[in-house]
Amino acid sequence: PADFPAGLDSPKPKVPAHLRSYQREAVDAWIKNNCKGILEMATGTGKTRTAKECIAYSLSQGKTLTLVVVPYQHIGEQWMKELKDFDPIFITGNWRNALDDLSLDVTLGRRRNVTLVAVKNTASKSDFVNLLEGMHQEFDHVLFIGDEVHWLGARTFSPALIDFADYRLGLSATPDRYFDEEGTDLLFDYFDSIVYELPISKALTLKDEKGMPILCPYSYHPILVTLSDEELEAYREFTQKIMKLRNLESTREIEE
Repeated sequence: PADFPAGLDSPKPKVPAHLRSYQREAVDAWIKNNCKGILEMATGTGKTRTAKECIAYSLSQGKTLTLVVVPYQHIGEQWMKELKDFDPIFITGNWRNALDDLSLDVTLGRRRNVTLVAVKNTASKSDFVNLLEGMHQEFDHVLFIGDEVHWLGARTFSPALIDFADYRLGLSATPDRYFDEEGTDLLFDYFDSIVYELPISKALTLKDEKGMPILCPYSYHPILVTLSDEELEAYREFTQKIMKLRNLESTREIEE
């Protein structure tokens, strides 16, 4: 297929030129936890770059199948640009035939490492998971990366959490799922724990190599509103209805 590059093997992966100190701390914490865990890092702090280093480490440990699951296609396109050094494959279009051909290339030794990027709707399909499961024994390690990982706690998308991944990395500024303790517990059971935290309050104080703020400074003035018992109950009911409608719509998208 056109998506697959020519040649007998993937190019030698390049390690990111440099990481900021907090990104290095996040990678080290993940490695120390047996290459499992969630990085709870504020938006704009470079979670993708940090994940790229985790991929590079995984490749240094042996033949690796990497699956990056993203919430939307445009985010997947951003990952494809960031991971270009790893010869990534974007799972779009006629992906079933593409994965069949890829599996053959892996079996014949034409590819040593494979890096896939897929949206959550595709990654949660049973036939997608089955195709990967049939391929994964050709590798020393399987690395699963969940971007905006809180999405994968939903029942609709949780099948994407492949149980044969020995390396697991979750990325999110907000990994807890509001009003969904079951989904939150599912994520923490899969990824083990939050191994590194970088809240927005700390991120706003960080400086780059030139002494400039990493994030755009802003003033934050919260206005707290307390709901009555009746209002809180109504809020919960509406939230549950919205979640059911969202799950129904997501199910329709997957079936299509």
